[in-house]
Amino acid sequence: MTRWLPILALAAGCTGTAPPDFRGEDMEDYFPWAGNVGYQWQFVNEDVTLTYRMLGEIVNEELIDDTRRFTVEYVKDCIGDDPTCVEGEPIRSMTWSLQGNLGVHLHRVETDAGELVFEPSLRFIDRYMKRADVTTSEAGGNTYTSTLEEFGDCPVLLDWTGCAKIVVTSSGGPDQVTGTYWVINDFAIVGALWDDGGLQTWKLSNHVPLE
Repeated sequence: MTRWLPILALAAGCTGTAPPDFRGEDMEDYFPWAGNVGYQWQFVNEDVTLTYRMLGEIVNEELIDDTRRFTVEYVKDCIGDDPTCVEGEPIRSMTWSLQGNLGVHLHRVETDAGELVFEPSLRFIDRYMKRADVTTSEAGGNTYTSTLEEFGDCPVLLDWTGCAKIVVTSSGGPDQVTGTYWVINDFAIVGALWDDGGLQTWKLSNHVPLE
C-alpha cells in the first residue's frame, strides 16, 4: 500500500508557499491513539545484530480531568537463539493525550533509564504544524523543543510515504523523550530514534489487530 503526502503539504513543497489561510497539518490525525486501541505495532531495528524486535500496543486508556490518556507500551519480542533475551521485557512506556487546540501532550515516559512524569503535561507538538514549525514547552524543569523538519519518506518496511519527521530536544540534554519521531495519518508513531536507547532507528514492519 502506498501512502501519499498530504495534498496541501505537497503543494507547498513544490511551490515554496502555502495558501495564506493554511494553518498547517492537523497533528491530531498523526497521533490517532483511539483508532489504534486493539492493534499492535511491530518494529525492527536498523541494527541487524539485535536479537529482538519491538512490539507496541495501547495497554491503558483512562479519562482524567476530562482528558483521555492513552498508555503505549513497547516490549521485546525475542528472535533467534539469544539466551539473554527476555520475552516481553519492557523497553519503553509512554502516556499521551490529545487536547484539541492545545495540541498533542505527553504525560509520562518510562525506560530502563528511569521514569519522567510531567505535571503539567509536556506539549509535544502543536495542533497545527507546517514544515519547519517549532513547538516549545516547559516541563519537568526543562524546555523541550519539537521541530517538524519535513513531510516525506517513512522509515518503515512498507510502501508508505507522507510521514511527519519530528525532532525533539531538551535544554537539559538527551533524555527519555528526546530523539527523532516519524508519525503518519492513521498509525501514529511508525519510526523512532530515541536518544537514550543506544540503538539505531526502529522501523515499523507491520501493524496488526490483536487477537
